[in-house]
Amino acid sequence: LVTTPDPHQRFKEINQARENGLTLINAIHPTALIMEDAIIGENVIMHARALVGYRAEVFLGTIIDTGAQVDHHNVIKECVTIDPGVVTGGNVTIGRFTTVHTGTVIINRKRFGENSISGAGMVIIDDMPDNVTVVDVPGRIIKHR
Repeated sequence: LVTTPDPHQRFKEINQARENGLTLINAIHPTALIMEDAIIGENVIMHARALVGYRAEVFLGTIIDTGAQVDHHNVIKECVTIDPGVVTGGNVTIGRFTTVHTGTVIINRKRFGENSISGAGMVIIDDMPDNVTVVDVPGRIIKHR
């Protein structure tokens, strides 16, 4: 189980483990809830009371923290970090290496780009591109990375 906090480093270490024939496991808290037909990749960490909805896809190396809700038909790409209290509507896509900070809400059918960061407590009501930092309610881009 690779737990490195930096998503790029976590991805690199997961790939090194695979190349060396190591078996990657998941760490799923007993109070986490995974709904029917959800797809969970390797090296996924789910903390207490995390929820993965119906037919959601959670790719390898993702960390879903306490009380976060990944709703139905979401696609959470590789090495995403979802902090406590995050709520995503249905059909949301979060790109690789993105960090969604505490209390963020992403409404239905939105895409949050790869290698991006959300500020705490924000609301995403529009698609967000890759490589940005987003803050405020509603979410607005303050930095291109």
